[in-house]
Amino acid sequence: MRVCADDLPPKTSSGPLGEIIPGKRVWDALTWLGLVLILEEEPIDIDGTPFFFTPIIEITDAGRRALRAEAFDPTFLDEATGAFGVGCDSN
Repeated sequence: MRVCADDLPPKTSSGPLGEIIPGKRVWDALTWLGLVLILEEEPIDIDGTPFFFTPIIEITDAGRRALRAEAFDPTFLDEATGAFGVGCDSN
């Protein structure tokens, strides 16, 4: 799944049906943990005008493993430390 980084709200908020919409700070934390990547490319020059690509958020292999483990084992997330992969290998 890919998400357009430009569509992220600055702060976490609630949607019209009460769903939680994570803000930029949440995505930055997930990036720091290595669970997602925010892909930004250098602009290219088209006839003297810079063209800026839209930054995209993509889940990493570690993020997929964390989602799979959480789906089957809620103890995968250590609530005391907030660390992923408790009791699992780090690969």
